[in-house]
Amino acid sequence: MERRYKGLRRFLGCLLAAALCCGGAPVAALAGDGYDGDFDLTANPVRITAPGRYRVRGGGVETANTIAVQVPSGEVELVLDQVVIRAPAGASASPIDLAGSPQVTLVLAGENRLTRDYYLYTAVTAGIHLPPGAGVTICCANGEGCPCRGGASCANTLVIAADDADGAAIGGKGPPAIERVDAEGCGRVDICGGTLSFLLNSNGVAIGGGKTASSTNAGGSGGAVSVHGGHITGTGSIGNGFGGQFPSGLHAGSFFMDGGYLSLSSPSLATIGVCPPVFSGQVSNPELKPDITVAGGTLEVKNTEGGCALGGGVVGGEIRLLGGSVTAESLCQPAIGGTCLANVSSSRSEDIFTDGGGVDVRIGGGSVKATVTASPPRASNAPAIGDLGRGRCRSPAAR
Repeated sequence: MERRYKGLRRFLGCLLAAALCCGGAPVAALAGDGYDGDFDLTANPVRITAPGRYRVRGGGVETANTIAVQVPSGEVELVLDQVVIRAPAGASASPIDLAGSPQVTLVLAGENRLTRDYYLYTAVTAGIHLPPGAGVTICCANGEGCPCRGGASCANTLVIAADDADGAAIGGKGPPAIERVDAEGCGRVDICGGTLSFLLNSNGVAIGGGKTASSTNAGGSGGAVSVHGGHITGTGSIGNGFGGQFPSGLHAGSFFMDGGYLSLSSPSLATIGVCPPVFSGQVSNPELKPDITVAGGTLEVKNTEGGCALGGGVVGGEIRLLGGSVTAESLCQPAIGGTCLANVSSSRSEDIFTDGGGVDVRIGGGSVKATVTASPPRASNAPAIGDLGRGRCRSPAAR
């Protein structure tokens, strides 16, 4: 019971954020007094070091100035009001840096956009830098146009774009491509409202650990991601970064959803979950066990190349589908499941698809649709739900 519903504890915090951010007050009401700081980002970078309520205004004008919140104790509410930040190639700072701040509520007001450009010889910044120990709740300023637990899109938006595949949109940084070091992990992310869009490179991580190009180092560990509301779309994955010996990082992290709408597409990484070894000679970390619960909302995940849509991993873990609507589609890996030897069993209250030492998929409610879409010149013997076994993506000549 503890494992199945542990995301519900974080939902209590989301309710508090909902009361603040989605209580029916329109965006215009935020222009009044009551801020501990009200900043024009186009004039100067913003650094917040004390708890309180702050607004950062951008006027929709692109700037290279960045926002940093460094508050190790106490709550920070940060309103993004038409902020447009582009971190240029070679920049060492993320557009928004929340490192060391465990209790930040990010309120979306108007159209906001964060972009980071790639440069080979510097660490790859995250769109919102959120390493382990940091935490953020994302919600919407307009309660009338954006119900917190609904999945409808609204005018209060955040777009995170990147032309590299190494740093997460929200989460950990990636090291310079020329360095042989582990990537950085991800903290805690709760999404309660707003419209979020991820426009990432092919293997980009939307929320999770950073990635490394080194064949001997680890990708960033996954964080704790919860979706209670909002409208989230785009390319990228949720979970671990991509590395060498331990390609999915040191720990898998967790994903919990009980409201909102989430639609993501990615290629070789598991779209939500754990990326298994993908290169010859790589081994798996025993801690890489997907921990995924869907209890409500609408989840649509698609993998267009060599990964699972929902799941992944090779050494255990559990996927619990208890409510809401889940649609998963993959090309040649299981749409929902893992990559070990599979068998199928059942209980009186749930259908359980279990692999021998791999991922358990438990379906206890809601609507679930899983599809493997491999077609010539590719073919796959992967089940839609379960485990790949000895199956693989293969051309007709290889069969």
